Amino acid sequence: MGSEHLKVLDDINLTVEKGEFLAILGSSGSGKSTLMSIIGCMDTFDCGEYILDQNQIQTMKDSQLTKIRNKEIGFIFQRYQLIPSYTVMQDVMIPLIIRGYTRRQAQPLCEQYLESVGLSDRSRHKPSELSGGQQQRVAIAHALIGSPNILLAGEPTGALDSSTGGEVLELFGQLNA
Repeated sequence: MGSEHLKVLDDINLTVEKGEFLAILGSSGSGKSTLMSIIGCMDTFDCGEYILDQNQIQTMKDSQLTKIRNKEIGFIFQRYQLIPSYTVMQDVMIPLIIRGYTRRQAQPLCEQYLESVGLSDRSRHKPSELSGGQQQRVAIAHALIGSPNILLAGEPTGALDSSTGGEVLELFGQLNA
């Protein structure tokens, strides 16, 4: 913004222990998405420190951060971020392919994760052929397939009806347990 320096997050001190389940709440424009982007190693910051599993995130190179995002962090975006031309199976397979799995190695794992979110019968469907709740479940399977240590969900029920939203939150509770 020109010569101005915009302070988005200030005096944040957050410690999250393994197994914790938490929500970041605040009004629109309060910095929730910015904080989530920093936690997910998708955005950088100017000062302070971020330690993730004994790694000083602020000192890492982009290539190192990419590896952390692929292996340590699962993302569930509010708008699902599914690839329209891919089938459910292809979309869920992406993180494993990036890790070097062959399709033959990845497929049984994808089938297992799709079963766990109740979508084994939809593996050959495209996103446009699914309901909002089903698309959210695909996004959950996609985020979980690599067994991440951290699962970040940006307003995971915001675009869902209350019944489907409740089911997604129940699934999160089961996953956390």
